[in-house]
Amino acid sequence: MGLFLFSRTHPLYLEHMKKLSYLLLFLFSIFSLSASPTAAISSSEQWFQLEKGSSSVIYYDVDEGRDMLVAVGLSGELIYSMDDGDTWTDVNETSNTLYAVTESDFGIVAAGENGTVVTAEDNESWNVQTIGSGTLDIMDVDCSGDYCVLVTDSGYYYYSRDAGESWSTVISPPSSSNYQGVHVGASGTFWVSGANGELKQSSAATITSFTEQTSGSSQVLLDVHFLSDEQTGWAVGGSGTIVTTTDGGDNWTDASVGSTNWYHIASNPSDEDHLFILGESDIMESTDGGSSWDSVTLSSSMASGLFSGSIVNGSLIAAGVSSSGGVIITDDTTAPSAPTNLSTSPSSPSANQTPTLSWTDSTDDKSGIEGYYVYLDGTMIDGVENGSGDESYTFSSLSEGEHTLGVIAADYGENESSMATVTYRVDKTGPTIGSLSSTTVAPGESTITSTVTDDYGTVDECNAHVDGATSQEYLLERDTLHITFTLEEVGEFNVNIDCTDSFGNTSNASEMITVSEETSSESESSESSESSSSSSSESSESSSSESSNGGSSSPTETSAPAVDDSSSAVSSLSELSTGSLIKFACEEGALVNDPCTAVYYYGADEKRHAFPNSKVYFTWYEDFDDVIVVTQDVISDITLGSNVTYRPGVRMVKFLSWNTVYTVSAGGELRAVPSEEVAIAMYGDDWNQQIDDISDAFFSNYSFGDDLEDENDYDADDAYGEVDDIDDDIEAKS
Repeated sequence: MGLFLFSRTHPLYLEHMKKLSYLLLFLFSIFSLSASPTAAISSSEQWFQLEKGSSSVIYYDVDEGRDMLVAVGLSGELIYSMDDGDTWTDVNETSNTLYAVTESDFGIVAAGENGTVVTAEDNESWNVQTIGSGTLDIMDVDCSGDYCVLVTDSGYYYYSRDAGESWSTVISPPSSSNYQGVHVGASGTFWVSGANGELKQSSAATITSFTEQTSGSSQVLLDVHFLSDEQTGWAVGGSGTIVTTTDGGDNWTDASVGSTNWYHIASNPSDEDHLFILGESDIMESTDGGSSWDSVTLSSSMASGLFSGSIVNGSLIAAGVSSSGGVIITDDTTAPSAPTNLSTSPSSPSANQTPTLSWTDSTDDKSGIEGYYVYLDGTMIDGVENGSGDESYTFSSLSEGEHTLGVIAADYGENESSMATVTYRVDKTGPTIGSLSSTTVAPGESTITSTVTDDYGTVDECNAHVDGATSQEYLLERDTLHITFTLEEVGEFNVNIDCTDSFGNTSNASEMITVSEETSSESESSESSESSSSSSSESSESSSSESSNGGSSSPTETSAPAVDDSSSAVSSLSELSTGSLIKFACEEGALVNDPCTAVYYYGADEKRHAFPNSKVYFTWYEDFDDVIVVTQDVISDITLGSNVTYRPGVRMVKFLSWNTVYTVSAGGELRAVPSEEVAIAMYGDDWNQQIDDISDAFFSNYSFGDDLEDENDYDADDAYGEVDDIDDDIEAKS
């Protein structure tokens, strides 16, 4: 690499103008490219600064060696990086400006003004020596193995056969020689370039003599470079000068491009068809061995002068100066990783139309993450700057329905990741209230029902009102609303129902019923029988649909028999076996919420354990076929024990007053599910249909274990198999 004045007025360079004043003839000009490009050079936005020095710094060269990047520059600036340029360490070994750095078999060799040479075997052992009288400025140095050559602006050149540890001079220079660049081939042959189009060739074998080569140019040639065949080479310099050879320099051909000043040329060691030429703020790239070039002009804030560079792992790393100080730049054409762990708050589905989307930061090995693009249903709607931790974005006024929320990461090289998405459903629709089970009743007390369902949540509450009723009450059991009322007068009466789902959405319905004296008791009996038969059939169908693994589906709600044959009721505790299901007899006319409908489990601890509701009951049993009717005296003789809790592995649960969803393990132990993704992995896409709400009144029935970390922390089948019966579950609590 040869140093060349890049700006007539740059304040950092004034101290070097005396030595290089004749080079001021090269003025900056607008870059133009004459060849049709075939290479795909990175756009100006894809270049970024690996290192940015202060306003008093210029970087003149950068190279790789001993598993580190080393850059040198003004006033002895010498820095190195062991992590591909992410961080840099200063080495203060000299105050003399260093113009060039290269790798030898020994390690690192850097050189500069006043005959200064700095060598290092590793990043901890730096050695400074002075060549000659200490008055020569070394403009470039290059090594091949342990053979090194350095050239000076006074026409002297020195060589080393021990990788730069010691140096020998060759001959006194001609008065007109001013060397700027040198390239050493693997055979020991080397070329030097300099002022007035000067090109010379020599070798380790003929070190005391030069072969003059004719470049055909009168411009200063600031750098010379050959491929490994030592036949194909280029020299570059002022005013757009590029000359090339295919016969080792015997003949040179003009290949100039534009009128900018070219400072350096480099080839990719692993792909020599891949070349870069560096200029002021211009970079040219070829991927076909120099037959064609593509170019990019960088902003002055990125680089206003690029003096040298090396190709490392296929990417150019260049040293120079920007409008605000020294820079080391490279390009970034690699996309960052996609954001991960997307989640919404609240979780989907929800009535909330302003959910917050959160994600874990992406990673980028080069320029770093600049920010994120946020998408709604495939359209980019906003951007988020990269912060210090995980990111989030709050949407506004989402319409009802299912939405795809997405996010893309963008790095400072303008590369974008693939899109990460999560589905979020806005549910603003209240429960569906079905038709009444009967619209004609006889005077007196009657019970009618309505099936209430919700597509995406659960039905939390229903209210009912029968116009004109002298008494009325209602009970919601899972998805069935039971309405019991007394109407003594004949006529038509309105039944109003309103229900609310777990998202707070409310719906209402109104239907007319007729009270008629003509409704015979036989007809009522027939209707009652049909209704009972239908209920039994529905119960049987839903019970048979329950998964044999304990799991995943739940039967339709079924109430315990409302009328029992009390004549066959068990009247002695000694006739009962532990593990039995028991209840006392209901008399004719008992309502569905009469205490006689309660079913207990008679446990091995000789206590009766109540089922808080039929939802808990049906996680343990399919029907009421095995329930034993006992007298009230027998019930009274059995001590009341703890409530039965959900069977492990059948359903997930949540409490009414907060949104955390839990799995159930043996002994009623609840473990929080951390995210929607984990719930889907455990229970499938319809996971949110497999959650039961628990009244806060039963909070103390349960204990709480560690939160799940992922889906591997809980298996529904294994949890189901942890207990064989309710006794096992009660024992697990202790």
